[in-house]
Amino acid sequence: MGLDDVTAAAVAAIVAESDAGGPGLCSGVLVAPRFVLTAAHCAAGAAPSALRVSFGSSAAPFAHSDRCGPPARAYAAVALERDPDADVMLVELASDVSGARVVPVASTSPVAGQTAVIAGFGLDGQGAAGERSFAATTVVGVGAGITDDSGAEATGASDGCPGDGDAGDGACAAGPLLVTVNSGAEAGACAGDSGGPLFVRAASGWQVAGLLSEGSPYCTGEDVFVDVASVANWIRARVGS
Repeated sequence: MGLDDVTAAAVAAIVAESDAGGPGLCSGVLVAPRFVLTAAHCAAGAAPSALRVSFGSSAAPFAHSDRCGPPARAYAAVALERDPDADVMLVELASDVSGARVVPVASTSPVAGQTAVIAGFGLDGQGAAGERSFAATTVVGVGAGITDDSGAEATGASDGCPGDGDAGDGACAAGPLLVTVNSGAEAGACAGDSGGPLFVRAASGWQVAGLLSEGSPYCTGEDVFVDVASVANWIRARVGS
């Protein structure tokens, strides 16, 4: 299940400069003409001026792609807004992004067994970061806790919770949810993929279903994403859609 080029182009590289050391790398996704959605932990305590957001097949200075094509387009960040209840952050850019279309935010959670795609600029199998890459994965659980290897969730929350606008009583109404995926023994998210999107395919096309919050230390197997549907109202209230 491969992404189309239009959806792939919406994946963003987020480089955060730091006085304490070298730059840090995270990933994100374009959800409005000048807003990128990513994980809040990617810029903990950082000012907007410390961030540079780019779109393209590689993220400088982490990678210098030899691929043919236009260079990555870089944008300055002018504002950051963090969700107080979830590992989610909106990065407002200085101008609308050209050459990439927004990907809609999912309004309903994925379900166990659903196929999906992880995207980001993190480390690859050779230990190099900065090249945009994708991996097929499978949703193994959705709920208020992290799903373990047996498929049971620590909180007992059920799969298939609705988005935050329709959530009812019980675990689905408790706040932001988590999506656990399993990419198998040979694939998964890795350092630099934090904040990157989990894409699922709906009848209308590709949607953003999650943002990477916690990855396996082995860069294979299970990874945990914030369920975007559970914070969709927070996002839409700020990007105006």
